[in-house]
Amino acid sequence: MDQVIHMPSNKKRIVCISASNTYSKGEASTSTKVCKLIERIIIERTSQIEIEIIQLMKMKIKFCLLCGDCFEEGECPFDNDFNQIFDKAKEADAIFLVVPCYTPVPAKLAAVFEKIDENLYGNLLRIPQYRSPFYDKAAAVIGHGGMAESKESLDYYHDRLITPVANALTSFGFNVIGYNDEFPMGVPFGLRDDTCIQPSEDSIFPDILQDWSHIENRIKPLVEKVLAEIKF
Repeated sequence: MDQVIHMPSNKKRIVCISASNTYSKGEASTSTKVCKLIERIIIERTSQIEIEIIQLMKMKIKFCLLCGDCFEEGECPFDNDFNQIFDKAKEADAIFLVVPCYTPVPAKLAAVFEKIDENLYGNLLRIPQYRSPFYDKAAAVIGHGGMAESKESLDYYHDRLITPVANALTSFGFNVIGYNDEFPMGVPFGLRDDTCIQPSEDSIFPDILQDWSHIENRIKPLVEKVLAEIKF
């Protein structure tokens, strides 16, 4: 039997992280559906990019102990799920972060950020010339929430949610891609109006009716900007 030789893929990689922790929503969570929308937009434009969606709601991220044990091996000895995310982000040519607004920064995303920060800091202490594996890598942030869209609500999502996340990414070395002059750190979206919030028969949380055509039109320019940053 002839030996099968697997050649390395020449495709670029994009990781899209859904930071939602609404486990009960699963695949129906808005953040996850936005990641799938990003995937579709990219696939329609090029076959040269592989997209992987990571749902933090499915990951068991542990809080950082600030023990310093990650500095030697480059991984957390106590958290395999974090190591998977960290490795995939390092291998990616660009990342998207889709972040819901129900807390300043969702808890699992904050835990991931803390561990990345400590890992990079430890390497910098050991190697003064150390350069982050994320240096100049394109990143984009999409923030959303359950308020009807208005200038005030979109400014709120941009300033209170997107900007802190984008600042963290910048501190890791990422090249955060802005949306426009009004929203320089990422793209926000909300609901069409208050009628999009409907009582649920199955949960204490309401059902949210999203205008997906509107969301696609909103995020598409940011997706295209990220694609333009990837060097083929």
